Amino acid sequence: MRRELNLACLDDAIGECERLLESGYSKSGNWSLAQICCHLRLSIECNMTGYPKYMTILGYPLRPILHYLILPRLLSGNSPSGIKTAGVFIPPVDVVDEHEVERFKRCVAEFHCQTELLTRGSAK
Repeated sequence: MRRELNLACLDDAIGECERLLESGYSKSGNWSLAQICCHLRLSIECNMTGYPKYMTILGYPLRPILHYLILPRLLSGNSPSGIKTAGVFIPPVDVVDEHEVERFKRCVAEFHCQTELLTRGSAK
């Protein structure tokens, strides 16, 4: 049985990852804590630096479908399980929890900095 998580922001996700690191956890899906953190980090990094060109070209026609069918489920907390993700977002099996949680934290901090810079820049 999976727990219901209610994470309102990336900082909440970091807090949950740190809590799991400290208390330990039982894996209930296919990925470890390290793999989940790696997947999230890779996704955020692509949003900051840009997706590979092939994903942009191939993904463009799928955007309306994803926007209307998948996005509402994700935002409601009803994330579909078992859906294959693009290879660029699949984490290696040999990642280490402590290292990936730390890398995820640094990535989120960088994301916050970029968001803050963009917000300040658009306010001028």
